Amino acid sequence: MRYFAPLWRAATYARLTYLILGLPLGVGYFAFLATAFSVSASLAIIWVGIPLFVVSVVVWRAFAVFERRLVTALIGIPIEDPPPVTAGRKGLWERTRAIVGDPSTWRSLAWLLLRFPLGIAGWVIATVSLVVTFSLFVLPLV
Repeated sequence: MRYFAPLWRAATYARLTYLILGLPLGVGYFAFLATAFSVSASLAIIWVGIPLFVVSVVVWRAFAVFERRLVTALIGIPIEDPPPVTAGRKGLWERTRAIVGDPSTWRSLAWLLLRFPLGIAGWVIATVSLVVTFSLFVLPLV
């Protein structure tokens, strides 16, 4: 009976939910980042793309905060937020440079970009395991 113990734990289904949410979240993150980068790069020639890039950096940092909260809520592993980079900075230009130059900004970008292929893999694994498990339970009844 101990082999079936994970089936009765809420943590199993919370982690399964995290795996299943990986695909739609990964698609959303990737679509936003691809659009933000392409629009920012194409409009950089007329200087409109630079503020758009800064806004996209702020948004992807917010996505990373959401991901940390999601991992803490569903998986139960607390991930600390990076220290604020704008503390003690004066002026918009210095704060912008601090945010863009912060290593956690670029780690967040790497995670959000990896979330798409990892989301596909996690979704496939979770869906197949659910279907196979359900089929094995129902097969003797049929």
